[in-house]
Amino acid sequence: MSLSLQAVVPERGIEVELEVATGETLALVGPNGAGKSTILSLIAGSLRPADGRIVLGDRVLTATATRTWVPPHARGVTTLAQDAVLFPHLTVLGNIMFGLRSQGRSRAAARSEAMRWLREVGLSELAGRRPAQLSGGQAQRIAIARALASDPRLLLLDEPMAALDIDVAPALRELLRRFLGERTAVVASHDVLDAVTLADRLAVLENGAIVEQGPTLDVLARPRSPFAARFAGLNLLRGIWDGEGAVLPSGERVPATCDGAVPEGCEVHLAVRPSAVSILTSEAEGAVPGPRMRRQILSLEPLGDLVRVRADGIAADVPPQQIAQQQLRPGRTIAMVVTEDGASAYPVRPVR
Repeated sequence: MSLSLQAVVPERGIEVELEVATGETLALVGPNGAGKSTILSLIAGSLRPADGRIVLGDRVLTATATRTWVPPHARGVTTLAQDAVLFPHLTVLGNIMFGLRSQGRSRAAARSEAMRWLREVGLSELAGRRPAQLSGGQAQRIAIARALASDPRLLLLDEPMAALDIDVAPALRELLRRFLGERTAVVASHDVLDAVTLADRLAVLENGAIVEQGPTLDVLARPRSPFAARFAGLNLLRGIWDGEGAVLPSGERVPATCDGAVPEGCEVHLAVRPSAVSILTSEAEGAVPGPRMRRQILSLEPLGDLVRVRADGIAADVPPQQIAQQQLRPGRTIAMVVTEDGASAYPVRPVR
């Protein structure tokens, strides 16, 4: 079921156009306040645009020009919110059966289908419990089962894994991946794993507009906006290609690889892995080849078993021991080197 949306919501600074093909999952990513939840609300029908048109398949859901507006319950759209919203007076089984019964299923058929989905999410033993007796993660898994059981024409997911334990999320993500492989869906998420695992295509929102979009892996490998680069865990630099690297506006040069023909003088983006950026001590500078970038440290952030050193426009991931050995701290000026094959260059604009 394809989706087409054009909408303007002036009070929220939203002006977007997007298309989702039949059977495709689109991930919406962007900073807080960019408009992800607003777009989901427009599609679900809980928010009306000042101007716009939303079409699901061959059915017009919203059209301001003709004053068409289909109410939320009649759209065939199911929303899985960040917080599980279950009927407190119904059992777990009753919550899942509710949507099925609303579709006209017999009680026996609804019960059988609801139990099947409880088994899918690994919670069949909780069928008789009330929502108040569930943990937050269990409640979200029940909400997922309820959403999938209704077999919606379009599924909207708003941070679907936010309330799940780290040990539970992978299994539920795999369940969603299998289901979404045959359904049309829009996912709003801050988690790069959701995008990589669930989405065919990625749209990056900033300030109420889509600033870049494309196949998920293409956007993550070759980001063109600062947020997409941060989302992918990459540094994003910009410079002029000289055949073997790029010269930055500061005059610093960064060696890079390029998997296509890029003419010299072309303006390029550089995607640089933080793990490929070395921080040199004054003693080591003479022993390590390569152009230097001299930058001031802005902050130090824990990152698993590493520390992310953020400097002006670039970050490096280093072990904690190096922080102590080199006495790295905010305000200090350091020399940074991008290791061989650590940067990938691609044109800012298509080469003609």
